Amino acid sequence: MSLTKIAALIFEPRQKELARQEKEGDYAQRESLRWLMEKASGTEYGKKCSFSNVHSYEDFVRNTPLCTYEEHKEYIDRMRHGESDILWPGTV
Repeated sequence: MSLTKIAALIFEPRQKELARQEKEGDYAQRESLRWLMEKASGTEYGKKCSFSNVHSYEDFVRNTPLCTYEEHKEYIDRMRHGESDILWPGTV
């Protein structure tokens, strides 16, 4: 068996997954948003924006205001000084 055929067998599951994601891109994006909201829901910002109640992109838009860097600067500074669970779980 040639090296190309061996490589094709090894990468076949990944190629199938990529083809599925290409066909179902909106599903993948919804799942990514769900995962991100789940991870961040326990943070200070996640609680403020009710990330635990975000189940769609429309919920995210409704719950999360557009902010400038200056409006997030306080959160960022707190994270830089070692506080955890501010914008993302854990510390920087």
